[in-house]
Amino acid sequence: MRLLKVVAGLALSGLFCLMPMQAQLVLAKDGETLPTFEVATIKPAPADAHMTRENWVSEGPQMDNVVLSEIIREAYDAHSKAQLVGGPQALLEQHFDLRTKIDPADIAKLKTMSPNDRSRRVRLMLQALLRDRLHMKIHVETRELPVYALVVAKGGPKLKPTAPPDSTPEPQTHDVTQPQGTPGNPPRPPKGMHWSMGSSSQWAHMNVSGGTMGELAAALTGREESGGRLVIDRTGLTGSYDWYLAWTPPQAEMDSKANGSSHAPDAPGLFTALREQLGLRLESQKGPVQVVVIDHLEPPTPN
Repeated sequence: MRLLKVVAGLALSGLFCLMPMQAQLVLAKDGETLPTFEVATIKPAPADAHMTRENWVSEGPQMDNVVLSEIIREAYDAHSKAQLVGGPQALLEQHFDLRTKIDPADIAKLKTMSPNDRSRRVRLMLQALLRDRLHMKIHVETRELPVYALVVAKGGPKLKPTAPPDSTPEPQTHDVTQPQGTPGNPPRPPKGMHWSMGSSSQWAHMNVSGGTMGELAAALTGREESGGRLVIDRTGLTGSYDWYLAWTPPQAEMDSKANGSSHAPDAPGLFTALREQLGLRLESQKGPVQVVVIDHLEPPTPN
């Protein structure tokens, strides 16, 4: 199954940017009332649906054929599958279509917020939807779980500090698309804050300008290559950096071995790519991780 996640609408107008966030879950503060969508529908996806799609647009998140566990993790910004436990597994594995519409007054409020605050508010709206339509009840625990620490490799980092912006910076963007360029011929680094991530059947890439190590750790979290673990930034590197990372996904490596191909992949695996291209490595550790524990969950009520 192919997952295509698109950030458009508010992102394109510079109002909403779904960037990799930090390891902390998005949770309501004490006494905070969850905001709600003006209109929201959630229903089982058609049995013949093949494409999984997420669109974060100005009107609100739109999802097609997305498993319920993924919707819940999006609501709490839980990057790793290990951060969601409990609940009826059959229901959590069911695919749903989601349509939402944000009230125009709330859209006006979003315009005045920082990108992280905008993202947080929309995620809280998703939490309210899950509470109201699926009668979901949760509590949060901190558990000691296997994690990967992003650390500096021997020889030091190979990261380029982001240059100060010029007088005409490009707008912030974050997109997940098919790769541009090739592993041996990367695209030109963009100006301003920019995240571009993509993958195909043969290789994956990350082209970033103005990114932090915390954002890189968040982007690496939950990936198949890391066993779905949470990745924590322990590089000690502060500030913003530009980087281009290209690697071969596990499936492509397995396909190459299964076919007996003598042609080596154009890019190494993720762990090797991090060390060779960025001067970083992933170190297996254990650490405290916030976990969403589902205490009660029902199929969604009729739209």
